[in-house]
Amino acid sequence: MKNIFNTVFIVLFIITFSGCSSKPEPEKLPISVRQNFNLLQKDPQFVMYLNFKMMRGTDFWKTNVSDSIFSGERTFGSLLYTFKQATGASINDNLDELYYSNSWIGENSIVLKGVFDKNKLDESLKNDSTYKITTYSDGTKIYHNEEVKLYFFFRDNNTICASNYYSRIDEMIPTKDTSATGLVTNDSLMRIINDIVYKNNIMMVSSEPTFIRGVFMNFLGSPPDTEMNPDTSMSGFIDDIDKIYKSINAISFSAKMDKNLKFLIQGECYDNREANKLKNYMKAILTITKFKPGVASGEKNNDEVSDLIKNIKVNQYDNTVYIEINITSENINLFRKSLN
Repeated sequence: MKNIFNTVFIVLFIITFSGCSSKPEPEKLPISVRQNFNLLQKDPQFVMYLNFKMMRGTDFWKTNVSDSIFSGERTFGSLLYTFKQATGASINDNLDELYYSNSWIGENSIVLKGVFDKNKLDESLKNDSTYKITTYSDGTKIYHNEEVKLYFFFRDNNTICASNYYSRIDEMIPTKDTSATGLVTNDSLMRIINDIVYKNNIMMVSSEPTFIRGVFMNFLGSPPDTEMNPDTSMSGFIDDIDKIYKSINAISFSAKMDKNLKFLIQGECYDNREANKLKNYMKAILTITKFKPGVASGEKNNDEVSDLIKNIKVNQYDNTVYIEINITSENINLFRKSLN
């Protein structure tokens, strides 16, 4: 699945922009989600939210995701697998929501919502040397997994708060639903979050310039014109990326899952002029990509890219660009075949 989503994002970034008749209407930010944002740090480099409970009930999840989720958890890193081992809750069962934010110094904030077996945790830790348990001043039990360098505690029976820094635990324990703390006090980033179109399944957002630059570098990967001198091509490509990210105020990824999966990238530029520059650059990349030998001739390994291009809708409204792709089960099947 990782290769599938990486390819999706690559395609999304190289699509041309066109005008749109009306600005998409953002979904309302659920009150419960906003309340949990006060547990995340105020100035993160990025924020991510996933609602597994809602996605598990969709046809797309049942057909394309649930059958491979166990291996996905193992390779996702130690985070979700650690919580599955400790509490019995997994992406596929009992883990309902995940909130995640991170800072440049590597300090993360994690909030998990779901049905957790605390008795299973306490019983399993009796003879587990990788865990240490301490008690906070208010009586809260803090679990420390020394192997993965993770602290966590039960905020209530259905909420776990975690971080790799104890200082974050120290800030989260006294936080209440009505507290004016953390991310909710960052007016600039909350405005950007409120403008995200899809909010109920998956969303990720950042307004950090260096993070935005990294997004473009990672997803575009390499210069589009591979026949140029490698050194010259890469140098010019990086220069172009530097010009692009400096014109973007914020970038967000969101998705809506039902029978199919709709991915949306929103790039908020500083003004219309900068959005126009971004549009023109993307048009140039798209032209090169369309006539790239493998894609143009429809070779087997490029069928999935060609098919995705057909399903993309790209629009621009004021200083924001919207890139949306509808992913079907047929698209997923093409990806899987190409990986064989």
